Amino acid sequence: MKTVENIFDVIIQQEGTLFKQSEVFTLEYLPEILRFREKQLRAMINHSRQLNSGHAPTNMEITGPYGTGKTTAVKKYFELVENKFNVATAYINCEFDKTENQMLTKIYNKLYKKKC
Repeated sequence: MKTVENIFDVIIQQEGTLFKQSEVFTLEYLPEILRFREKQLRAMINHSRQLNSGHAPTNMEITGPYGTGKTTAVKKYFELVENKFNVATAYINCEFDKTENQMLTKIYNKLYKKKC
């Protein structure tokens, strides 16, 4: 008879992990399709209309409770803007990059294609 521990050991030995896609738990993960955020993405894209004429988009403030997809929506928006226009974007998490020097380093690395 197989015990729960035996089943667990078999799964870990075969697969190496309990998760099929463990990369979805990383901070860098960005889903291919962003579900239930079309309204927010549409609003951010409306702020980008000036990019067609070479002007910077207007400032945006994104608010909401924890875990509702704000960061993912912004990262997806940045990806779309970078692919559509010849601009660079830099996502800076001020929880981790707290000083001006850390923020400027992040921007510099993004502009010159260096891995952070």
